[in-house]
Amino acid sequence: MEILNAGISGNNTRDLLVRLPQVLEEKPDWVLLMVGTNDMLNSNKFVSYEAYRQNLNSLIQKVRINGASVVLVTPPTVDSIYLFERHNSKNFQQAPREKLEFVRTCMQKSSKQEGVYLVDVFQAFLNANIPDHNEDGLIMNEKNSNKRDGVHPTPEGYKFIAKIIAKSLDDQQLQLNGKVVCFGDSITFGLDVKGEGTVEGETYPAYLRQILSEKE
Repeated sequence: MEILNAGISGNNTRDLLVRLPQVLEEKPDWVLLMVGTNDMLNSNKFVSYEAYRQNLNSLIQKVRINGASVVLVTPPTVDSIYLFERHNSKNFQQAPREKLEFVRTCMQKSSKQEGVYLVDVFQAFLNANIPDHNEDGLIMNEKNSNKRDGVHPTPEGYKFIAKIIAKSLDDQQLQLNGKVVCFGDSITFGLDVKGEGTVEGETYPAYLRQILSEKE
């Protein structure tokens, strides 16, 4: 099994549709698709709910037409206190958590309608009471990383995502094989951690590769 990191910081669903032909040139057997954070939280990249829904389904269909299986991965939660230091709260017609809950619901519906797999990272973060402003260790904050971030995971957070994905795959009796592409934005890329943009170091694709290789 080979895992590739195809995350790029700042990408939304529109950007992923543009990049998809390049990703499909890799002839993946599996595509792990985590997207929605920028569509919903980055005021420079906002798309409407309907556009997100259409773009997501288009991504799924294009990947499947090219013979790869899709695993949808819901994005993690957000610390709105820090988010609003970078993005004006007046630009948000709905609360950030509500917007991410839409992404989760949309992925759930697409999973059922399109017959693809789903890993609910968003719910796993909620179950762990994340975010806990300046107290949790999974999302970058001033206390755990000296970063007033609120969106991007810490190394511990990326490891948590990888563990959730691996466990969910086990629960669904799903075994990845062949070439696996992790496709997404900065959370797939692994912004500000060791090995960003690769499957080495502290990115979620790196931790997932490590976990799955230990099972082989």
